[in-house]
Amino acid sequence: LGYYYTANRRCVPDGPGFSYGYYLAVTNIVGGVGGCLGSLMFQGMQSWSFRRAFWLTTIVQVAASAFDVVIVERWNLRLGISDEATFLFGDAACQQIAQMLALMPSALLNSLLCPRGAEATVYAILAGFQNFGLAVASVLGVWLTRWLDIRAGAAGADGECDFSQLSTAIVIAHVILPLLCIPLTFVLIPNVKMNDERAFELVSPAPSFRSPAASSAGGDSSPPSSPVSSAGRAERAEPEVPYVLLEDGSPVVMTGLQRSAASDPAIE
Repeated sequence: LGYYYTANRRCVPDGPGFSYGYYLAVTNIVGGVGGCLGSLMFQGMQSWSFRRAFWLTTIVQVAASAFDVVIVERWNLRLGISDEATFLFGDAACQQIAQMLALMPSALLNSLLCPRGAEATVYAILAGFQNFGLAVASVLGVWLTRWLDIRAGAAGADGECDFSQLSTAIVIAHVILPLLCIPLTFVLIPNVKMNDERAFELVSPAPSFRSPAASSAGGDSSPPSSPVSSAGRAERAEPEVPYVLLEDGSPVVMTGLQRSAASDPAIE
């Protein structure tokens, strides 16, 4: 889409022909506002289930893609709507809202799925799987554009441009495939509310990948941080004497076992 929106008149005679400055400025500014709006919308969705949040995200993505199809097919000009106005409701704003609405629930779900004691490890694994999925999606997108023979300037043969099948690619990648993922939510996404943390604790006991605590020298098998073992060691510990005075009045620092007057007649 970026190549199509910024293509010159020689490549796409009747295309939008946005300048790079306008395209980047509108995409970043309007996209940032759309991301903030998506985060504000998520604040009112925390009582929803994860499945409903995913459904709403899919609907917003499909709606945003519909505006892109309108621009590519030039239907907006027939209705008297400029490309700049239509672009604001398509890839610039609505896609950013959809991405934020998809990011917030997925990040929350990943954090709730992490077991106690291994949060960083499990979260990194889940994030790695997500990044791997994005990489696979990019490869499949490139394969789809080649299969539809979509060419953009120097990337095509002899520098030719051909966006005649761009609408088909948008419908397949941004409409059909997201809608096909909705039935998978009944299998892969739990039907619990996003603010219900106890639901994940009651499903199964949280495993722990921490190493067992080392045993103490005195035979105490409880971990060092246990309050019971700490209290027991405090009761068994003898008071330390920093120094004692000999008969001649010179102090001697004591480091080690305590000396008492009963065991050493020199100390009174």
